[in-house]
Amino acid sequence: MTHAVREDRPAYRLEQDDWPQFWPDQSPLSGWHYYTFEHIDRFEFMRPARPELPHEGAEGILQQIAEKFRAQGWEGDGDIEVFWMPPFIASRNDTAGFIVFHVRQQNNGVSFLASPYPLPGLKE
Repeated sequence: MTHAVREDRPAYRLEQDDWPQFWPDQSPLSGWHYYTFEHIDRFEFMRPARPELPHEGAEGILQQIAEKFRAQGWEGDGDIEVFWMPPFIASRNDTAGFIVFHVRQQNNGVSFLASPYPLPGLKE
């Protein structure tokens, strides 16, 4: 089975006005869920995190996420990415969905994930 990638329409992109619905409180990383997963091999839907986060504290947020990933065994290689998940993944009753941060360790392919909601089927 193959999946076509539409080059004319990039993966979901966060806009400045969208930020509050994805990070509604002042301490965005409290209560987040962190996972490792082997192996995510499709990256067409992922975007670099830095350009996607139009929040004034984005760099600090990425540093906190990187620290959590390092505590799980990430060696610091690769760039943290972001992707959008539809709300039904987390049994949410809204239409906004949510974002998940991801980085893939280059030497063994392990993915590190940070999500504001538990992700079904993954063990923390």
